[in-house]
Amino acid sequence: MKQILIIIFLILLYIFFIYQHEIFILTTNIPKLLIWSYQLKDKKAFKKSRNLIEKTGMQGYFNSIQDNHIKKYFAPFYKHGYNIKKWDPNITDYKLYDKKNSISELINNFTTLTNIFGQWKADSLFRTSYEKRGEDNKLKEYYLYPLSKEYLPNYRNVIKNYLEDTITTGNHILLDLIHKITLDLLYLLHFGVKASEKDYEECIYFIDAVRHYYYGDIYNEHVIRQILNLKHFHRRHIDYIEELGIRENCIVGLWLKQGNLNKEQIFIEFIHNILGVSINWSNLTYTYLLKLTNNKVSRIPDKEESNDSNMERQKYIYECFRFICPATIIGSSLKDPSMWGLKKGKYQIVHDLKYITRLKEFFGEDAGKFNPQRFDKYHDNISTENTNNGESGNNGESANKGESGNNEGGKCPFYNSKKGAKVPCGLNVNEKKGYVPFGEGYRRCPGEFLSMIFMEEFADIIKYKDFTISLKDNKSVRYRYIWDFIEGNYEITIRN
Repeated sequence: MKQILIIIFLILLYIFFIYQHEIFILTTNIPKLLIWSYQLKDKKAFKKSRNLIEKTGMQGYFNSIQDNHIKKYFAPFYKHGYNIKKWDPNITDYKLYDKKNSISELINNFTTLTNIFGQWKADSLFRTSYEKRGEDNKLKEYYLYPLSKEYLPNYRNVIKNYLEDTITTGNHILLDLIHKITLDLLYLLHFGVKASEKDYEECIYFIDAVRHYYYGDIYNEHVIRQILNLKHFHRRHIDYIEELGIRENCIVGLWLKQGNLNKEQIFIEFIHNILGVSINWSNLTYTYLLKLTNNKVSRIPDKEESNDSNMERQKYIYECFRFICPATIIGSSLKDPSMWGLKKGKYQIVHDLKYITRLKEFFGEDAGKFNPQRFDKYHDNISTENTNNGESGNNGESANKGESGNNEGGKCPFYNSKKGAKVPCGLNVNEKKGYVPFGEGYRRCPGEFLSMIFMEEFADIIKYKDFTISLKDNKSVRYRYIWDFIEGNYEITIRN
């Protein structure tokens, strides 16, 4: 009998060790969600808001909010959430809004493995408070190292060569083609190789979890599938990282070369980039192609060896991101609820970036239309390492004069922009008021320059293609995507 009990104990111990993440969710997070649901004071209002999201998608929900207003909403695992559909000059002030607890606990469930006590294997830049990032936003510098100016030409060549080989004549389901492009490039840029069939399949699991967790049951089949698959996805990608080693032709290789991020941190940044790169680039290209076919967007100006040509193309790229705004929201937690007259607790804050990029006060009466000429004077709003005057950025720190605390040998690896964004030297950012498709301040998107390169190369490839987009077999499939419902049965026909 004693031996049987020992065997049972060892089996249970093994199960607890292997399934720590799943057991933590089952024994802690699901009960927390049930308690949250039980304590809801207005269950009818919660059901009404969920039904609205079910019918219209998240973007439709945001659109239903009155302009220039703040709307209270029900955010699972939070005391409350607030959607801010107005210009907020303090949008990235770390003294008001925090990155800690900014990402839904549910998303953390399917991106980050935990032990039985709920401790993460690693944290991410995208969940780390400004004060916890090291002196002068040091963690952002570690993240940005592979995205410095000297490495961008290589990424441009990778993107250009891949697009030339992939966007070919024939018929393609539009969404399938876009997912293939963005996921292959995600892996090529990070690991130097395209996504395997298994990688692609499991990234789609992740995308499905993200696009469904707003709707229906919170722990729905797509979310559960991603949670159960996470440890397999994690193990395979840790193997990729270990096998890759130090290399200078991809992002992960350069993180390893730099040595400031360990392999668990690298994994977390990579899985977050399924959202930050693949999903956002999918939103960008899907909308761009449809707007081209509907003549809502013009084709990119010709590439010529002149400053005027470069300026016209730069204005075009700025306007693409303003007009499309692929990342439509930015999430935060409320740093000090008492500043809003609220009781203690976790509060989620969501700023509507797309609304801000449509404000006439910033972009003129035609803000709802595509017009690159609105950026004719974009140089007036550019920050470079040579243009700062020690002004205070909106991260509460003094922006330096083109120098960073880690300068060595007279080099300038990074600088702080006028608004407090951390930027690799030799690159510049457009800090026009209201231009927030990449956020701003200390939370400005680190993938901004890579995204602009992708947009430019994609637009160049498409510029000379004769293509049409239509419903396959004349049947419409309403597809629930990340922020909105989209058409899932469009077929793109490329003729040259």
